[in-house]
Amino acid sequence: MALICYGDASALAKKYLEEEGSDHLREILQQVEGNGVLTSALTHLEIVSTIECAKRTARINSPAYRSAAAALETDVRSSSASAD
Repeated sequence: MALICYGDASALAKKYLEEEGSDHLREILQQVEGNGVLTSALTHLEIVSTIECAKRTARINSPAYRSAAAALETDVRSSSASAD
């Protein structure tokens, strides 16, 4: 039976920003690899906002910001979306 996973922005942001729970999220994403993760249409915008906030508040430096933003954009481009 395939495992279906829903990820909200606060959880999925942990993939792009190293913080408490990032390791656990990576484990979950490995378990559902190939099945994908369902999420809201607003998740991309919410994660971008989270990454921007981390940069603005100096939680991450400029190289980490660029890396996180690039990784998110790569994932968004490689994902498939459906309005069904």
